[in-house]
Amino acid sequence: MSSEKEYLECAIKTLREGNVFEYTLVRGAKHLQLRWEVRGEPRMHTICGSPSDQRGIKNLQSDIRKSLRADGLLVVEPPKPVERKLSLEQRVARLEQLIENIH
Repeated sequence: MSSEKEYLECAIKTLREGNVFEYTLVRGAKHLQLRWEVRGEPRMHTICGSPSDQRGIKNLQSDIRKSLRADGLLVVEPPKPVERKLSLEQRVARLEQLIENIH
């Protein structure tokens, strides 16, 4: 179980990934609110006061990253192409070619 402080630290770290360094913390009626602006438009994320979900921090990171991506502050890298494993025959042929190039 994580504390509000751990959630807040995670949220701020995630904002920094999107180069957001100016933010304010506001205590709502029950929850802490993390507020920031993007090109003059306000953004906010509520941080729960007594987190109980074991996936809560990951969900918090995901939610903030989604907002940052939507605002164009966090660039998504395209997935790397999957390297296909070669069959035994292909590996032998490749090795034979490498040996021929050595001689």
